[in-house]
Amino acid sequence: MMSIFIRVKLVRIGHPARLLPQVLDSALDAQVLRGDNSGLANDIRKEMKVLNGKLLKTKEKNTRREIQKELRTLSREERKRQQLAVTDVIKTADVILTTLIGAFTKKLDRTSFDLVIIDEAAQALEIACWIPLLK
Repeated sequence: MMSIFIRVKLVRIGHPARLLPQVLDSALDAQVLRGDNSGLANDIRKEMKVLNGKLLKTKEKNTRREIQKELRTLSREERKRQQLAVTDVIKTADVILTTLIGAFTKKLDRTSFDLVIIDEAAQALEIACWIPLLK
């Protein structure tokens, strides 16, 4: 008999400290760290660190103002890259796992689902079930 394995891309949204070690690879944070946009965000953070060092050493007002302006621009770009990294992981996932309340995260704001499965629904509060169901 031939076995067929289908790879399903899982993403677990939640705090990594509360996850079992066996499922840490499927955590959103772990998958984001492996993404291209996350690497770009890290490069931007390194550049910001260098500029912050220059800012501390500089006394000249115009130079300080220029460095601060560049830091604000880099900060916006870093946030954008980090958000893109999260969006990339979520968009490519086949299955997203979260708690009922966790489904309310901003990370899922622009995401809708065809199917929602609520584990142990008989024990859940009805109002909490509406959070994922409305997505």
